[in-house]
Amino acid sequence: MYKFSWSPLGVLTASQNSAQYKEGNTQINVDGADLLTSARPTSCFPTLSLEHLPNRDSMPYGDEYGIPEANQIYRGTLRYAGWSHLMNDFRKVGLTSKDAAQPRSDLPETWGELMNMIHSESSGTNEQVSEAAQQCLQWLGCYSDTPVTDRSSVLNAFCALLQIKLALLDGERDMVLMQHEFGVEYNDERQNEIRTSSLLLYGTPNGDTAMAKTVGLTIATGAELVLGGAGKAGGVLVPTMPEFYNPGLDLLAKEGLVFNEETRKV
Repeated sequence: MYKFSWSPLGVLTASQNSAQYKEGNTQINVDGADLLTSARPTSCFPTLSLEHLPNRDSMPYGDEYGIPEANQIYRGTLRYAGWSHLMNDFRKVGLTSKDAAQPRSDLPETWGELMNMIHSESSGTNEQVSEAAQQCLQWLGCYSDTPVTDRSSVLNAFCALLQIKLALLDGERDMVLMQHEFGVEYNDERQNEIRTSSLLLYGTPNGDTAMAKTVGLTIATGAELVLGGAGKAGGVLVPTMPEFYNPGLDLLAKEGLVFNEETRKV
């Protein structure tokens, strides 16, 4: 359900972050240890089986976008359905927990030996994980004589293994999804609305990944705008000003980064 087009370590550590968001006019706080179990299904892209989980601190966006009165402010991460449960099983096994990130000098040379060591240190957590997780770990080579290529910590060892097993192969492409949804309430006779702005972008097989495009082209666009005179006020600027986002979105559209915008009455 996942292949890496950016740092495996970044993916694994992000799955341990705490999160805050606003729902029903109440601030919800999620501890990092509970992040993966907070995932919920979503139909934001109806043709895909997806789930979402909160992404760090959503609270500043109320002020950033001028909607502090909104009763729901939420930034989430999209994943294929079941991804969070699988990742949480990896954490329970001891492969991605905070303890797994601690530097060590006693890691064995093969993955079978390493899993035996983790199992003995964690007192039988393998019985707590799903069959799907066990099958995945088997496929990754965690119970075999596969060499441990990075023995600096359990987490780094697992990252190195994933980087080998879950790299994009020839002819494969990655995919980036993004959806913004705004609920609009009017204080006159107009009917309330849901406005969405969605991006579904594929990478080029054996070429640029969608991750590289969405990160690199946006940075290049920002640099081009600054060189053209935008942001004369100086300092650290967020591109929520028309002088950035109006020409910026036009430039990105020419590169194939296009958002599909829809409005429906509710």
